[in-house]
This record gives sequence, C-alpha cells and structure tokens, in this order.
Amino acid sequence: MSDPNGNPRTIDAETEFAELLRDLWRAVTRAVRSMEHLPTLPKNQADALREIVTSGGVTPTQLAAALGLSRPTISELIQKLEEDDFIVRRPSRIDGRSTVLMPTERARHVHQAFRTSRVSVVSEAMRRLPVRDSRRLLADVPALTQLRAELERIADRADAESKQRLV
Repeated sequence: MSDPNGNPRTIDAETEFAELLRDLWRAVTRAVRSMEHLPTLPKNQADALREIVTSGGVTPTQLAAALGLSRPTISELIQKLEEDDFIVRRPSRIDGRSTVLMPTERARHVHQAFRTSRVSVVSEAMRRLPVRDSRRLLADVPALTQLRAELERIADRADAESKQRLV
C-alpha cells in the first residue's frame, strides 16, 4: 500500500496514528479537567452540552439530529444534564408546545473554561517540547486540517448512503 506520492505506508503506522489522535484528545481533556476542576462527562453528554451551549438553545429533536442519536438516548441525556444543572427546559416561543433546552450558567462556565484552558494546556505542552519538534508539529497543521476535511467527507458520504438505504 502506498500514499498518493508513491511512498510506502503500513496499516500499523496508520493504526498507531489513529490511536495517537485519540490519546492526545484524552490527555488534553484530562489535563484541562484537572487544571480547572471540571466535571467528568461521558462523551455523549459532553457533545450534547457543547451543542446546547454553542447554539444558545435547541429542541430535543434538533439535538438528536445534530448528534445523530436516537430519541431514547437523547431523552436520557437531557434528564442527566438537567439533574446535573447543565440545562433547563423552556417552552418554545414559536409554538409553546415544544421544549427548548437552554444552557445554565454552570454549563456556559464549564464550556468556556474547557475551551480556554484547552489552548493554555496545549501551548504549555508545546513550550516544553524542543523548539524543532514544536515547529514541526505546527508546520503539519495544514496537513492535519486536510485530514480532518477528508474524515468529514467520509462521514458525510456514509450518512448520505445510510439515508439512501432508508428511502
């Protein structure tokens, strides 16, 4: 197997890279949580909280669509986030029958603390690396950005294929 430039690559290197990406995110998350004394949230709850905070409020249906989760899963997430004082339910201004999930001050604080501290943690770690290594990593940001775009295209294509199968 080779890359587009004809250079050999191995599945083992790709597996190692994929696992490294996962481990980097875990390490950043752990460092931020420890530094800021933030709660540990399961991935679905963290994703839901981020969506609710960044949107300023969503309906349960919009949340399910944004996260690609089933209604029962969303119902459980909503219940847990409400119990933990991350969200409140408000009647919709549009029809008054549906509910809008609104972030609490606690949710906004946790979200903002995570965002700002994530940058601080990565910056500190980069400063501790040899200059040559931190420069190489920063020089690879465009390639990683392209990789992210390709991963999103793959996900979009798979989503579209799944929707086609349902029709």
